[in-house]
Amino acid sequence: MKWYKGHAHVAKCDKVEGNWEFPRSDGKFGFISKIFIQDILHLLVDSRLKTIDLCDIAWKGKHFFPHYTGDYCYCCNGSFYKDIDLSYPGIVLENAPNPYDSKYRMIDGRHRIMKLLNSGVTSSQYYVINYDEIKEYILVKIYSNQKNKLVYEKFEGG
Repeated sequence: MKWYKGHAHVAKCDKVEGNWEFPRSDGKFGFISKIFIQDILHLLVDSRLKTIDLCDIAWKGKHFFPHYTGDYCYCCNGSFYKDIDLSYPGIVLENAPNPYDSKYRMIDGRHRIMKLLNSGVTSSQYYVINYDEIKEYILVKIYSNQKNKLVYEKFEGG
């Protein structure tokens, strides 16, 4: 199985990671959104690779660093961190909303950035995608009365 199969960036607000929601054009909030990595693979080309200062990237768990990260990661107790492969560049969105008001919002690579920072690295290569380009790949979880269950539908973001 490829590493990206089923892998997604989850955008939501919770009391541990903070508010990572994407703003909706209708002003409503409290929705869970996803960007499935397999849907954006065609955007991950060499021309999008950029060397970025790690301090310019917002990532889930950044507020815990250096505590509750790495071997003591709050989300996996270090299990993903231990086996991370640094040869894959992370994926960031440029100018996307994030709780740190950073230039970049990470959508893939949280454990890689932890390992880089713990190794003293201050910059690394990332695939950079503009937020406006990615909006068509964002799906929002809603309740469908017609299907009588939760489903994902196209994001109507601002």
